[in-house]
Amino acid sequence: MAARSQPAPKRLIALDFDGVLVDSVGESSLSALEAARRLWGDRVIPPDAELERAGRRARLLKDMAVVRPCVETGYENIVQIRLLLEGMPADELLRDWRARVLPEAMARWSLDRKALVALFGRVRDEWIARDLRGWLAPNATYGPEVAGAVRACLARGDEVFVVTTKQAQFTAALLEGLAGLPELAATAADDDDNEKGGGGGGPGGATIQPRPPGEGGYARIISTTLSGRPKVDVLEELRAAHAGEGTRCVFVEDKLSTLETTAARFAQQRGGGQAKIPWELVLVDWGYNTEEERARARGLGIEVVDRSGFARALEGGGA
Repeated sequence: MAARSQPAPKRLIALDFDGVLVDSVGESSLSALEAARRLWGDRVIPPDAELERAGRRARLLKDMAVVRPCVETGYENIVQIRLLLEGMPADELLRDWRARVLPEAMARWSLDRKALVALFGRVRDEWIARDLRGWLAPNATYGPEVAGAVRACLARGDEVFVVTTKQAQFTAALLEGLAGLPELAATAADDDDNEKGGGGGGPGGATIQPRPPGEGGYARIISTTLSGRPKVDVLEELRAAHAGEGTRCVFVEDKLSTLETTAARFAQQRGGGQAKIPWELVLVDWGYNTEEERARARGLGIEVVDRSGFARALEGGGA
């Protein structure tokens, strides 16, 4: 009698959003420009018409795309707008952003992280309320292969979550209105204990404080915008809640620094050495990273996949 084949192990998949599922650099740059103008006024951030006449607006938006790889949370775009308009070279900003440029700018201009998050959220909320199609238009997807691979995971019963530094209501709007993944934007009707708090404001007028799993009633979107929690903390909670014996856990990112932090944390918990970490780490080659980072990832043993190999990576077949 032939042995009965065992079902494939259940998969737990955590996906970054910006740079993996959606390219939002166009919209985030435009929203940041408006937010910066509200924060500092026309004398510091000139009106669009003035920027256009001087040929500065197109150059600014191009530079914002160049420096996007160093952004972790959307509010940082507001600071970048002013620095670029004041003449900081994009390569300097990209090179020293996290260690020097951002903290120095925050201190020099007496900026508060939570206030910037709230401002950025209000600008987006107002744009969405006024013109949803116009807000969606500057965003882009990475092609049908990416969404198709995620839909296949959902169809076979994998647990799939979006773990993002983007506010949950905007993530949900893009999953539904652009990426073709409304399943990931579903709300959890029985999640009655989510806490609401102040801030940028969602489509219903309130911002939801992030608490995993699910923010603001979103069953599969976990946002760390307000809390600033490391994604590795979210991964630990997801694994504790959803992984069982033999569960294969996959974390997909476009930022190498996040994957390096994750690997280092898990290695430290296991006392260093070569002990296997509980999550397979995957870097996509179409997001906000550089060829140098992709080469470094390969050297670290992190799988780097292109769009054609994305589905195989999620299934466990490699790139």
